[in-house]
Amino acid sequence: MSATVILNGDRVYTEELVRENARLIIQHEADHQRILALNDLVKQLEQENGTLSSRAELAEGDLQMVKDGLGREKVLAEKLGQAIQDLHVIMAGGDACAVCKNKCLMGATACEPRWKGLDD
Repeated sequence: MSATVILNGDRVYTEELVRENARLIIQHEADHQRILALNDLVKQLEQENGTLSSRAELAEGDLQMVKDGLGREKVLAEKLGQAIQDLHVIMAGGDACAVCKNKCLMGATACEPRWKGLDD
């Protein structure tokens, strides 16, 4: 015969209380382990967040440098375009082309001048 205990007028078997107590202890330990694992995960995610935040700040700095570089490139491209136009005007009024013997804008006809540079 099993030992029994009377609780609030109900008969409860001692073996049942022992099993329930053991189940609750195991559940409590499992919950405790889960909490510790989640705390470790939170710490790891906070560290990763710090790393990613610093990388994002570096990327924003790089993006700003690229934006500034594109602005400078646009200005230089405009200056180069103006220089090419000025060169066309100068060549049109200068000596005849060495290839086709005509005074023409560079690239306006099918001729291809062969520039030798300043070492002529």
